[in-house]
Amino acid sequence: MMDKIYFLFVNDQQIGPFSLDELKAKHINPETYVWYEGLDDWTQVRNIEGLKSLFSSIPPQFNKNTKENISQKSHDKILGMKKLRFYALVFSICLLSILLYFRSTYIRQQDLIHSKSRQIEQMTTQNHNQQKMIEELQVELTENIENNRRLFDSEVRDNIENKRQTLLIQLNEAKANLRKAEAELSDAESFQLLRMSWEREEDIRVAMDNVDKWRLEIIRLEQSMKSLTKTGY
Repeated sequence: MMDKIYFLFVNDQQIGPFSLDELKAKHINPETYVWYEGLDDWTQVRNIEGLKSLFSSIPPQFNKNTKENISQKSHDKILGMKKLRFYALVFSICLLSILLYFRSTYIRQQDLIHSKSRQIEQMTTQNHNQQKMIEELQVELTENIENNRRLFDSEVRDNIENKRQTLLIQLNEAKANLRKAEAELSDAESFQLLRMSWEREEDIRVAMDNVDKWRLEIIRLEQSMKSLTKTGY
């Protein structure tokens, strides 16, 4: 019984024949196309379940249609994978990339929101501290104004009291001078010895002028006293 004879189609060329042992030495892969007697067409090695018949005839001509079929089958794969599996893998990678991008964007947005929240909290705290400081300054300013007002009132009161005492002294002196001037006028009107009439009239006129002067002075001093009273101190 003879061993089977195999033909291979590699790199667009038909090679062979080979015995089973020679075929094994070629280190063929499952995608390699092989033909032997009993097969209708070139078939990939992985699709052959067994080699039972003896090969004794010439393999069919590798025609254009066969080549196109082989080319079409090779086009059904991308990078050694079926197109459907390849597209599914590419879709999965794209989907994963999109999900990672949105996740990264979401994380950045959350970090930005947290950062803004911290800034707002810091600004709120600063505003609260500034408002508290302003209120404390307002209280301090109010106290200073009140203290200065009391000090000013005390100084003004003391000053007015001193003026009142001075005016009172001047008023008493003016009244005493008025009484003295009135006494001199009375003497000038009643005394007639050793004086000429014109001398008497002159003495009376001088005495009356003196009386008028002190009366006016008393009026002025009393008005000044009233003005001090109106200040409310």
